[in-house]
Amino acid sequence: MKRQITFFVYPEFELLDLSGPCSAFNLVNELYGGQYQFSVVSVTGGAIKDRAGLSIATERLAKVGDNQTIVAVGGPTAHVYGLNALTKDFFSESARQGNRVVSVCTGAFLLAAAGLLDGRRATTHWRYAGLLQSCYPKVLVDIDRIYIKEGNIWTAAGLTAGIDLALMLIEDDFGSSVAKSVAKDMVVYHRRLGGQSQFSAILDITPTSGRVRDVLCYARDHLRESLSVERLAEVACISPRQFSRTFLMPPA
Repeated sequence: MKRQITFFVYPEFELLDLSGPCSAFNLVNELYGGQYQFSVVSVTGGAIKDRAGLSIATERLAKVGDNQTIVAVGGPTAHVYGLNALTKDFFSESARQGNRVVSVCTGAFLLAAAGLLDGRRATTHWRYAGLLQSCYPKVLVDIDRIYIKEGNIWTAAGLTAGIDLALMLIEDDFGSSVAKSVAKDMVVYHRRLGGQSQFSAILDITPTSGRVRDVLCYARDHLRESLSVERLAEVACISPRQFSRTFLMPPA
């Protein structure tokens, strides 16, 4: 059975978010009898440059059939290009037809802009999780997950997490044995241990006291809530004035 994989890109997209999953899918074709077919699309079609300045040929957006997998590739400009009306229509229509609609890294902004993540759990790169939550408060952002499946909507964390997600999609199509074999071929974990919070910058902060540690843990676990100085000072059991002296804002 042929399975169409369509990658959506835009200027300054992240190439690894495309090449990593594509390599995993293609290994199924080459070694395990798969019949994945690939296409790369953009709003304009033609050559699109990634964030490193490398160009990739793309086709113009067209109506999507059923039984496909649509992949929203990430990149630092995803939150801007996700607001394009054609982009939103493309993803919402793809999901409406029952296709698997997938995001890698900040590609989640494209799905969120199309309304596909409203009321759903979703993940993205830890660096952009707060921005996703503030831009789209109806999304239930989970910063710690490597990938999340909610119905026919799948989201993955940053960069290499696209490979983790591709392995799960392969398992969905061909079973665990093939997915494990592809993971071995790629020299990656079939199911990566731990979540992405182990890479988060918040873990690089060395607490100077138990109170500071409590505040950092609270902030990490309540990213979807309003974290005012007054609230965090209350968690630390100190006055807002003392709190502001403990946590210094970096210079603009």
